[in-house]
Amino acid sequence: MAQPIKILQASAGSGKTFSLTVHYLTLLFSSENKYREILAVTFTNKATEEMKTRILEVLKGLATGDESRKTNDYRLLILKAHRDLSPDTLKAKADLIYRKILHDYSRFSVSTIDGFVQKVIRGFAFELGLDSGYALEMNYDKVKNELADRLDKALDQQPQLLQWIIDLAKERINNNVGWNYRRELLELTGEIFKERYQPFEKAIESLAEVADIDELFKDYQKLTRQSIELFEHTIIQYATDAAEIFEVMDIERESLKGISRSPLFNLRKIAAGDFSKVASLSKLIDQPEEWFKKGAGEGLFEELNPTLRKIEEAYKTGIADYILSQGFNKNLYYLRLMQEMAALLKTYRDESQNLLISDAQNLLRGITDDAGDNPSFIWEKMGSRYRNFLFDEFQDTSSNQWGSFKSLLSNAIASPSGNFTDHLIVGDTKQSIYRWRNGDWNILHQQAKNELGAHNVLDDSLEENYRSTENIINFNNQLFRELPRILQGQLNGNIDVLDSADMDGWWKTKGFDHIVTDVYSAATQKLTPKTLAGGTIKCLVLKKDLEGNAINKNNFMDQAILRMLEEIGELLEVKKYRLKDICVLVRKNSEAIAVVKALLESGINVISGEALQISNNPGIKLILNTLHVLAGLPNNTALYKANCISLYARLQGRVVETSSYFDLKLKTLAQLSDVLPPELCKHWHTWMQQPLPELVEKIIEVYGLSKKESQLPYLFAFRDLAG
Repeated sequence: MAQPIKILQASAGSGKTFSLTVHYLTLLFSSENKYREILAVTFTNKATEEMKTRILEVLKGLATGDESRKTNDYRLLILKAHRDLSPDTLKAKADLIYRKILHDYSRFSVSTIDGFVQKVIRGFAFELGLDSGYALEMNYDKVKNELADRLDKALDQQPQLLQWIIDLAKERINNNVGWNYRRELLELTGEIFKERYQPFEKAIESLAEVADIDELFKDYQKLTRQSIELFEHTIIQYATDAAEIFEVMDIERESLKGISRSPLFNLRKIAAGDFSKVASLSKLIDQPEEWFKKGAGEGLFEELNPTLRKIEEAYKTGIADYILSQGFNKNLYYLRLMQEMAALLKTYRDESQNLLISDAQNLLRGITDDAGDNPSFIWEKMGSRYRNFLFDEFQDTSSNQWGSFKSLLSNAIASPSGNFTDHLIVGDTKQSIYRWRNGDWNILHQQAKNELGAHNVLDDSLEENYRSTENIINFNNQLFRELPRILQGQLNGNIDVLDSADMDGWWKTKGFDHIVTDVYSAATQKLTPKTLAGGTIKCLVLKKDLEGNAINKNNFMDQAILRMLEEIGELLEVKKYRLKDICVLVRKNSEAIAVVKALLESGINVISGEALQISNNPGIKLILNTLHVLAGLPNNTALYKANCISLYARLQGRVVETSSYFDLKLKTLAQLSDVLPPELCKHWHTWMQQPLPELVEKIIEVYGLSKKESQLPYLFAFRDLAG
C-alpha cells in the first residue's frame, strides 16, 4: 500500500512542473469527476495559470490523440499508473474529462493560497461576522498611513504618548538624524501585520492587564540602560587595567608571537569600546606558548593572564544580555508606538468593512482549528469536498498557512485510496525567499513530515537538471557542496567561541550543528543524456573602474552598468548571441529601472516588468507633474514645478542652475519660460479649456517627447489610459 503523501524535493530545472502535472493527471483519471476533489495550491497567480494551462493542454492532447513527444511522455506515465486503461480508452476518457472541466470550470481548483483562503472565508462570512459585501484590502501602505494619522489625532488625548514622541524626536536630533520619525514608523508598522508580531502583541496585552504600559516601557528602558552601562564599564575597566600592565612591562614587540599582529595590541581598542576585538584574546588565555616566540620571557604572562581571563569571562557572561538590551533600547520608542498602532489597528478592523489580507489567514486558521479532526463542515459550507491536495513551492509556506492545511491533510490521510499517493508536496528548501511573507523553510525540511507521521510520508527528489548546460550544473554542484560546509563551520565555530556547555548542548540537541549541510545535502544535480556541453561562469568583483580609480558605494551602480553594457556588447557582437538569449538580474526595482534606462539609451531593446511600468518613465513623470502644476497652480505647487524643470532638463541632456529652483512657490508658469518650453508657459491657460486627451497631446508635443524613440512605448500606453 502506497504512502498517502509524497514530499518531493525539486531543484530549479529538474522538471517540477512536469511532475506536478503528471501527479494531477494520474489522480484525475481515477474518475470522470475527480477534478472536483483535487485542490492544487501555488503561491503566485502566474504559477496558477501556468499549471492550469499545462494540465488542460496535456488533457487536450490526450483527447485528440496527439502523438508528439510532449504529450506522449505524459501518456506513458498515466497508462503505467492506470493498468486498466488502454490508449484508446485513455483517449476517450480524456475527451470526456476535458469537456466536463470546460463546462464546470469553477470546480477546477488550481488556486493560490490567498485565493483558497478567500474561498473558505466567503463561505463563513456570516459566522465570522463579516459583511457579505466585504472587500479584501491588500494595500498595506494605505492602512499604515491611516493608522499614523489616527495616532497623530490621539496625541491630544494621550499626553504620555505625546511625551514618547517628543523623547524620540530629541534622541533622533542628538544622533544627528532628522526629528521626523514618521517614515521609520511606517516601515516598522508593517511588522504588526505579520505572524511573528502576534506573540509580542499577546505578551504586551497580558502585561497591560497588570501594569501601566508607559511605566512598564520606562522601567525596561531603565533596566536595559543599566545593563548596557554595567557591561561596557566592566569590559572597559578590565581592558584598561590589562593595557596598563602590558605597557608597564615594556615587552619588546619582536619577542611577541605575531609581532605587531599580537592580540595584546587590541587591548587599547577594547578599552576604547571596540568589543569585537575581545574574541582575539581567547587563544592567549592560559596558553603562554601563544604569547611569545621561543625563549622569550614569561613574566608578562603571569601578570596579565588573570586579567585576560576576567575580560573573557565578563564578555561571555554578559554579551547576550548586552546585545538584547542594545536592541531593545534602539527600538524602544518605536516598539511603544507600534504597540499603539496595533491597538489602533483593532479599532480600524472593527470600523472598516474591508478585510485585511493578513487577517484572512488567521481567520482560516481559526476555522480549521475549530474543525478539529473532522473538517467536513468546511466543505459543506464551501460546496466542495477535497480529497487530494497538491502543494507547490512549499518551502515558502508560513506557520499559519501550515497550521490550516495540516488539519485538512491530517483528515484526508485518514482515508487513503491505497492505489496512489494521494497528496503531493513539492518544494526546494534552499530556494526559500519569502521570509518577508513569514515563509518557514523548516516546515518543508522536517516539520511537515514529523507532524504528519513519518510512516505516512514518501521522501523523493528530482535529481536531473533538464535546463542548464554541463558547466553550469557542475559549477552549481560545487558551489552548493562547499558553501554549506563553510557556513556550517562558521556557525559551529561561533558557538565554540562562547565556550558554554549549555549553549553547545542546546545547539546540538536541536540539530543546528548540521542543519545547513542537511538542507543542502541533496542539492547535487545530475546531467541528462540531452545535457548540452559547455556553458560559462564569469565572476567579477568590482573594486576599480576602467581608469583604475577605487569604486565606492556612490559610483558602484554606474560602474556595474558600464561593465554590463560591455559584457552584453561582447555577447552580441563577438559571440553572436541574440537579445532573447540574454537575461539581466538585479536585486531591487530601483536597480532594474536604471538598467533598463541604460539599455534603452544604448539602443538595446528590453522586456521588463517593474522597470517598464509607465509610472517609472521620466517622460511620463514629466507629463504627470505638468498636469499637477496646471491643476494646482493656485496652491503654488513648487515641488511639481521643480520636478518639471529637472525632468525636462534631463530629457534634453542639460544641467539646470541651482538658482532656477529658488522661489518656485512665488513664480507663475509665465515666469519659467527660460527653464520650461516657452509655448507651455505662454498658452497653458488656454490649453486648460481642452479635454484631457487633447491636453495630454499638447504637453507631449511641447516637450518633444514623441520625437524620442525610447519614449514611444510608454507614450502609447499612457495615451490609452488618458483616453
